[in-house]
Amino acid sequence: MSPKPVSKISAKLNSLAVVVCSFLYLTTCHAATIEEARAAYTRDDYMQAFSLASDLARKNNDPDARNMLAGLLFTGKGPSKDINAAMKIWTDLARQDYAAAQATLGGLYLDGTALGASDYEKAKYYLELSAAHDDPTSIYNLGFMHESGLGVPQSISQAIGYYEKSAQLNYAKALFRLGSLNANHLIPNGSPESACQYYEKAAKAGLGEGAFLTGKCLATGVGMPKNLPLATQWYTQAAMLDVPQAQANLGYIFEKGLGQAVNLPEAYKWYWLASSRVPEAAKRLGVIEQEAPSIGHSANEQVKTAWRQEIQNFIKEDNNRRGLLINK
Repeated sequence: MSPKPVSKISAKLNSLAVVVCSFLYLTTCHAATIEEARAAYTRDDYMQAFSLASDLARKNNDPDARNMLAGLLFTGKGPSKDINAAMKIWTDLARQDYAAAQATLGGLYLDGTALGASDYEKAKYYLELSAAHDDPTSIYNLGFMHESGLGVPQSISQAIGYYEKSAQLNYAKALFRLGSLNANHLIPNGSPESACQYYEKAAKAGLGEGAFLTGKCLATGVGMPKNLPLATQWYTQAAMLDVPQAQANLGYIFEKGLGQAVNLPEAYKWYWLASSRVPEAAKRLGVIEQEAPSIGHSANEQVKTAWRQEIQNFIKEDNNRRGLLINK
């Protein structure tokens, strides 16, 4: 099973691949003004963040501020979107051995979506520069290149080496990928037990897909001792991180009363959240609407908007706790 390059986290399980925007990661702070800019970004005040970053970049040539400025220009969260200007800033920072810019350029050239086409030679060049700084995303992306044979000879063994190094730095997607490779017996002596251990580590590192598969390990008893209450906890974590399969499974648990009392309103909520992406969830939603129409009637648009907002708030707060700026 080979991962696919994406620029955002995919809702599809096992489509985890290149990590493009390293500029979204908070770098180590060293001045009050950059902290003010980051605080402004975190509260969605992008114009203030842009103003503060621009001022600091202009006065002090501060690399962290320039990095943030490039990110705002690239995403269009500043006064305007200017990909060329962003790329110019990152290229200049990369020449100055600024690892975050090197990682970002490597990811962008590897994915190619925002730039119109991939450039694997440039991707490998920048990723190797950043990997020399032990940047886990770049190390992971080099593993992806070797696993997929993008600009380099395809080699699962070399890919595993990169994934293991990234995993040692607690990078969630690398941990998850090692779990998948174990599950598919692409790692020597791979086993369901090893796969589940990696999924759990990925979950604890904040990856929703890891939480989902940890829940599945516990729910099925394959790779972990069967434990439905603990499985429900992990499914809930994954569901709050907007993993649709976890939302569907959680709906089923509440509908059938597995390990707890039946709770059809809660089942309806999770089925509805998953329904546009999981056909079976949409079917079960229809069943509840037929059997208990009052539940469907009470879930008006205001309620459903609140459910969506709850998920968005949870994801944002979780990323902020982990020291990430989110690209919404």
